[in-house]
Amino acid sequence: MWVGWKFLPDWTASGGPRYVDRRYADNANTLKLPAYTTTNLALQWQATPDTLLTLRGFNVFDKHYFTTAYYTTSQWFVGEDRRVELTLNHRF
Repeated sequence: MWVGWKFLPDWTASGGPRYVDRRYADNANTLKLPAYTTTNLALQWQATPDTLLTLRGFNVFDKHYFTTAYYTTSQWFVGEDRRVELTLNHRF
């Protein structure tokens, strides 16, 4: 789910949760990974008709979660920590 709000003519705030349900991590469907929810946010500024500046925050509450497993109960991959990125998009 993603919601955006254009609160000023050139400014947009958006965000939403990302939910991943419980899932199996092996072919026999015996190893289950737990569900998790992370929250992502973004702030955009249309500086000119050709230039867009975007600040994005991923997993803003720094949720600890697992993305996958190597068919064992002891080798699970930890999901990404909180991350922020700034992008500049300019059209020529």
